[in-house]
Amino acid sequence: SEAAIERMTRRATEDMGRMPMPGTEDCEAFKVVLRQMRGQASRHDQAAFDDVIASNSAREAEYWRSFPHNPNWAKGTGYATEEETMAAMSRGKRGPS
Repeated sequence: SEAAIERMTRRATEDMGRMPMPGTEDCEAFKVVLRQMRGQASRHDQAAFDDVIASNSAREAEYWRSFPHNPNWAKGTGYATEEETMAAMSRGKRGPS
C-alpha cells in the first residue's frame, strides 16, 4: 500500500539496515523501497545496498526457518505493521480475523 511504502521510505532513510518483522506488509514494502533506493544510488553506493539486501534476506530466511507458522501478510494471514503483529501474537492470534 502507499501508506506502507511511505512508512518504509522514512525508515530506510533513517536506518536501511533495520528491516521490519518478516511477515508484515511493512517488511514487503521495505524490500521494495531498498531496491528502489539501490536503483537510484551511485555505482559506489549500490554495493552497500547489495550488502544490506543480502543480510536482510538471510535474516528473513532464518526467521521463517525458526517460525514457519507465524502470520504472513504476503499469504493473507498477517498484519500490516510490526506493532499489529506483536499485539495479535501476544493475544494468541495467528492472523487477522
